[in-house]
Amino acid sequence: MGTSSEAARPTRERILDAAMALFGARGYRATTIGEIESAAGLAPRRGGLYRHFESKEAVFRAAIARYAEKFGRVEGVWDESGFDDPAGALEAAARFTLEGLRAEADLFRIMQRDGTDFPDLAAEVHEQLVGRGYEFTIELFRRLRVAHGLGSEGIDFVSLAAIALGALVHFREDEAIYGRTPAGAEEDAFVFAWVGVWTRVLMAPEDEG
Repeated sequence: MGTSSEAARPTRERILDAAMALFGARGYRATTIGEIESAAGLAPRRGGLYRHFESKEAVFRAAIARYAEKFGRVEGVWDESGFDDPAGALEAAARFTLEGLRAEADLFRIMQRDGTDFPDLAAEVHEQLVGRGYEFTIELFRRLRVAHGLGSEGIDFVSLAAIALGALVHFREDEAIYGRTPAGAEEDAFVFAWVGVWTRVLMAPEDEG
């Protein structure tokens, strides 16, 4: 039985949370509608889930969309941090990204286990989350250089973003899948090192790049 505070949450949100936790722990195929309903505090096999979603796949797609909506707020983080302080802007983006990725631990497990079996869903995850993440990172790097009067000609922002965001994703992915961070790195120290590296790379004059 859930707590009273849990029961007070909207049923749709409880279903999404329960489904993603079960998909991550047991696998998409192995999880039944009844198990999702029970974990969400609904009477199993009484149609409670179908009042909100037409299928198990619809639940998964809605969960992906919810992650994407939360990640879309990163532009607000940039606006709040500004670009006068490159290290501050990069740290804000890194911590926002890591926090968002922490919430996606179940999604990491699902894609590792079931991703190849569901190419359509995998493509949706990539489009709504992975692809957008790289687009945001490319734009952040470009805007930082422009804000400080540094040119962008000849700068391979795509490859830089792939390396930078890939490191943040890998940090959370190792936590989700293996239960430990890469090389046992402590999170604050990792962020400090990440910010230092990318501040030096992005603030270098073109003739030093």
